[in-house]
Amino acid sequence: MATATPWRVIGLRAIGIGIGGLLLALVLQLALSRLPVVAGIHYADPRPGTPTARYAPGPYVNSLSWDLRDAVRGRVNEEGFLSPVDYEPGKPVIGLFGDSFVEGLMVPFEHSLASQLQARVAASPAAGLPATAYNFGFSAAALPHYLGLGRELSGRYRLDSAVLVVIPGDYEEGFYSTEGQYRWADDDADRPPGDALIRLTETHARGGMKKMLREVALYRYLHGNLLIEVLPLFSHPAGGGCPPARLTTADTQRIDRYVAELPAALRLPPERIAMVFNRNPYATFIYDPVDRPDHAAPSCPTRDSLALERLQRVAGERGMRIVDTTPLLLDEYRRHHRLLDFTPVDRHWNGQTIRLVAAAVVDALAKRPAPAPMNEPSAN
Repeated sequence: MATATPWRVIGLRAIGIGIGGLLLALVLQLALSRLPVVAGIHYADPRPGTPTARYAPGPYVNSLSWDLRDAVRGRVNEEGFLSPVDYEPGKPVIGLFGDSFVEGLMVPFEHSLASQLQARVAASPAAGLPATAYNFGFSAAALPHYLGLGRELSGRYRLDSAVLVVIPGDYEEGFYSTEGQYRWADDDADRPPGDALIRLTETHARGGMKKMLREVALYRYLHGNLLIEVLPLFSHPAGGGCPPARLTTADTQRIDRYVAELPAALRLPPERIAMVFNRNPYATFIYDPVDRPDHAAPSCPTRDSLALERLQRVAGERGMRIVDTTPLLLDEYRRHHRLLDFTPVDRHWNGQTIRLVAAAVVDALAKRPAPAPMNEPSAN
């Protein structure tokens, strides 16, 4: 009887491994399709009259980490933002602008900033604020996008007040080119802004393969639940000491122009704009100063942090309402010793933290005088 050649054995083994891999992938696909794997959060194709990126309307599911913890189910509305209700033009609303902290993908809608603001306003009728808050938050957005999106949406919706949540990275990430989002108009961060402060990176349609992969639970699990776990493994901590950091003349001009243009973009007087400044990671600013005060490392100033400090100061001088979350959350953690986020897998606000921030925002806006709003939205 003839013995099999080595190459034939190798080929048979390769075929066996391939078939086994396909069967394993099929079993995983069937199992994951019944579990709360990340799904439904993806860009919509460009549509007329909507230059910025939006999500495709429909139901979505979000969960954290490899074990699918903290599962959340919700809906993307017809405007392309996370909300169970469709937005009505002409209705007085509080407009919320920011990145994923405002978007609220990590929490059920009833725990989101939009919902908690509405609950706080309902409990504080003397604040004189509208009973509805619209969530215009969008993941990975930065300062230029808040300005550009505000300019776009204030012509459609009647903003009575606006809230901008500013987090670390919001200045420097404004130089990134992200599809469907506004960025600083000057590619060179050291060059003073020209005639236009911001410009839009265009959106594009998705191909058939990309849309097909959206329906594959195994792909969504690997891309949405595991990718976030793997990426930190490739990061390296910075060396000791604080490198020198400063703002250039171009940086200060950019920030000053931003503050000057924001009220007109939102069609609101400055006192109807609240800017929430959130410093994370909380381990540096909140947890360690309480849990390990002898080991808490001082934070190093960066160009981004200096720019945001200037933004906070200049916006306050112009009359905008400033909410600094650091003393608020530090006091909360010191008194109750409860986590403010989803540590160790995610640093976004949890429901309790959002309630605290919402209360602080309403209190800040309630202190404003009540002139007639500048907003005159179009009828479309």
